[in-house]
Amino acid sequence: MRIPQLAKRGESGRDWYATAYIALRTEASALEISVDRFAGIVAVLSPRLPWDRNIAYATHLVRSGWCPALGRSVGKALRIRAGEPSLSVLSGPKVRAFYRALLGDPDACVLDSWMLRALGAKSDKPTALQYAKHEARFRKFAARAGVPVASYQAMVWTGIRDLNGAK
Repeated sequence: MRIPQLAKRGESGRDWYATAYIALRTEASALEISVDRFAGIVAVLSPRLPWDRNIAYATHLVRSGWCPALGRSVGKALRIRAGEPSLSVLSGPKVRAFYRALLGDPDACVLDSWMLRALGAKSDKPTALQYAKHEARFRKFAARAGVPVASYQAMVWTGIRDLNGAK
């Protein structure tokens, strides 16, 4: 299935990031932490985690100083929790873009394994150059559709996950 068809199939995902921001803001307020800091923790813990578990792990980490995520990610999350600026801790184009998208950046282009699959990537661990090429290609799709990059990405992501029966 091509990118425009996936976007159409995933139209319900158009507002995913706006909805996610509301959830982040609500949880951050309950935890008495800034939404920026909480978004950084969520982003750094995100690789290979579904959204609900990602939020649960981030919440647990803020409260207790631990969560069962990937060790390197937990270490970075603890640095953010301690006050280090998120963007000085976050690494990798996907995690940094996810952080920006969570905070409402309409130009953030998050290419996780689902998105790379949608783009026909040969690997879900592209080199920096391959990632940049996939991102440039995806930005053209979003521009043609006249939809902000982050919203279009969420639509395609929703469409490919739906096509593959993911929850």
